[in-house]
Amino acid sequence: MESPEKTKEGSNPKVFIGMPAYNGERFIGEAIDSLLAQSYHDFTLFISDDTSTDKTREICKKYAEKDSRIKYYRQPRNIGMFPNFKFLIDKADCEYFMWAAQDDLWEKEFISTCVRNLEINKETGFSMTNITEIDSSGQVVRELTNLHSFSSKKPSLKIVSIYIMQPEILGKGNLMYSFFSTTTIKTVWGIYPQRMTWGADYLFSLALISHFGGIINKKSLFKKRYGGFSNPVPINTATRDNIRKITPKNNIFPFGRAYQYLNGHIEALGANPYRLIGILLFLLRIPRSYLLSIRERFKKRIQAYEAQKIHRNKQKVLDFYRKAFGLKILVETGTYKGDMVEVMRNEFKKIFSIELGENLCKVAQNRGAKHPRRPGPQPANESQRPVLRQKKRANYHHPPA
Repeated sequence: MESPEKTKEGSNPKVFIGMPAYNGERFIGEAIDSLLAQSYHDFTLFISDDTSTDKTREICKKYAEKDSRIKYYRQPRNIGMFPNFKFLIDKADCEYFMWAAQDDLWEKEFISTCVRNLEINKETGFSMTNITEIDSSGQVVRELTNLHSFSSKKPSLKIVSIYIMQPEILGKGNLMYSFFSTTTIKTVWGIYPQRMTWGADYLFSLALISHFGGIINKKSLFKKRYGGFSNPVPINTATRDNIRKITPKNNIFPFGRAYQYLNGHIEALGANPYRLIGILLFLLRIPRSYLLSIRERFKKRIQAYEAQKIHRNKQKVLDFYRKAFGLKILVETGTYKGDMVEVMRNEFKKIFSIELGENLCKVAQNRGAKHPRRPGPQPANESQRPVLRQKKRANYHHPPA
């Protein structure tokens, strides 16, 4: 492990990395290793453990013992995700700040690139790169290269308009994991403090880009993980393929959350000069959200109808086979002497379609011709027939162990 660069005596590191943690034993080691491997070393990694019940505590303490840049703190009680985020902001005492989710990864040039961007562009408040989304095994799900469209040294109507109109599925909410000046992150949290509501990350990012300019590098140096703490959706191969085929314009905010989401936009935009236009742009998106909600409702009804239809057909098949099995017993015991295939053809026609009944009966006849059943024991006279039938029924209801 590389030793950290020395800072001037009595001075704080330049970068404060806050890592909110909760039951992160699966990925937190990878995340810490990713940060310790950064080419930029002048930072403090402060881990706030929200009373994890797994091995997170032991893992973090081992890292803290090995590297003096890592500080571990365990909350006395569970305070929740966003209060933990706020706790880390309050602890920040450096020039720059970033949140680091316990399951994400960063290329070794991420911090140095962001620091350089903010050092060159003093008037900006944050820096970021494009993002690669990965699954729980580290495989690439998709590339989010659209974030670069929000890059601007100063906030502008164009940037705010692009942000509001862009579908949420394209990952614009990930701007909350940018690299900030500490004064910027504290100001943005004051404008829109995050909470447990739908779209909190999108609205926090809206408050950020509508009040501060930011430089977003075209390179993808940040890996956001699906199926982790910040995004609990599990990913398998089929789901990964589905995500890649997503139509962005059909994956926006749910219509049921429109009123709450609108109020969030009003709060995030604050006293911004773009507030009125931003609200109007959002209102233009509501009709599409409504139409998508109707389509989803229709889809669910069709799926429910198909499920009921399949269930009814299964019941019909079970009824048919119960009758067929009962008739088979009657034929084998000699109680019924008629043509079993003909009878079952008529039964099947009653339950299902005539064509399907004909086909099934043909299959049954072909199988019977290829694999004829061996005749069972025949009674010597009519008086033995009831006894033989009783034995067969007894064997059927009570099979040998």
